[in-house]
Amino acid sequence: MKISALSLSLALAAAPATILGLSVSAFGPALSGCISTFARPSALFSTKLDQPTVNIQMPSVTRANVDLTSIQPHATETVNLRLPPGVRLTGGDKLRADGLTGKGVRVAVIDGGVDAEHPGFNGQVKQQRWYRDGEWYSDGTEDYHGTHVAGTIHMLAPEAEIYNYCVFETESAENIAVAEAIRLAIDDGCQIINMSIGGPRHNSIARAVSAAHSEKVLMIVSAGNDGDNNTLTYEYSYPAMNSKTVSVAAVYKENDLSTAPWSNTNDAVDYAGIGVDVISFRAKSIGYMKKNGTSMASPHVCGFVAALMTKDGNYSDIITNDESLRTLLDENFVRDIGEKGPNNSTGRGFLTYLNETEYDHMNETEYIDIW
Repeated sequence: MKISALSLSLALAAAPATILGLSVSAFGPALSGCISTFARPSALFSTKLDQPTVNIQMPSVTRANVDLTSIQPHATETVNLRLPPGVRLTGGDKLRADGLTGKGVRVAVIDGGVDAEHPGFNGQVKQQRWYRDGEWYSDGTEDYHGTHVAGTIHMLAPEAEIYNYCVFETESAENIAVAEAIRLAIDDGCQIINMSIGGPRHNSIARAVSAAHSEKVLMIVSAGNDGDNNTLTYEYSYPAMNSKTVSVAAVYKENDLSTAPWSNTNDAVDYAGIGVDVISFRAKSIGYMKKNGTSMASPHVCGFVAALMTKDGNYSDIITNDESLRTLLDENFVRDIGEKGPNNSTGRGFLTYLNETEYDHMNETEYIDIW
């Protein structure tokens, strides 16, 4: 049973750090950046403390050497760009080959501002709203976190429409902004929401989550990044601990998909996704960057589910609500990892569209280490 009333903080992309003598293990790899002051009590705390920006050179091949089903939709006439390892291990190539591209699906990204002009999105960021001073605007500033999250979703479901709700006025998000964003996503016809954010439980967000659940809108949420690498201790974040959301933990690509040490462990974790050294779009550029966190794991699951929901696809009539989604995933797409059976680290396991043979083959290819 999920616990619904604990108040533990969580940031956007996490791993342990200590600043001014205070433990800030919720806030992410302390390799560069600065931490914000705590927001007022009515706000979710969050920071953007993470690794230095890393420019990634996308490996490329000529058309003669690659099948069109294995490339990104924004490839040029002569050069194809390979999908990042996390997307490939989740089944990005096979999803494309089976025509599961997210067409007809609207995905809400409640996060920072997405750089809709990044060429990787290929025009699929269809709407953006920014929250400032208690109002919603149609213009704002692009953000590395929101862009990275949306990029992973897009690479797994390239024809899904992305609706971006930027809730970070500064370094933190007000609870009312998050709650309103969920309701806006419902009103805008989004079928699935990704939230790579979290914090203490708040009634306004709880009511919005319940509203989304009642309207059969799926919610995929980061499990949180305050883990202490001890499965016997529980770390919670909201809304991931709400039973009406799908809580996603972070695992490595290597070492048999071992759990990231900072990924929250608790009885609310549902599944796991790739969350370490994740390559996705970089804001305000045409490039890519690596990031760590359950913030990065959640969009792998969200993009995968959006692809499964492709209009007129094999699963579009099966996924009708949260319960039917879980049943489909549990019966078809879960790879048991770590401790045998459901556990507090990775829930029911790693989600992928690949069968065991395909996954093992993918894991042995050059694509893991080519980046």
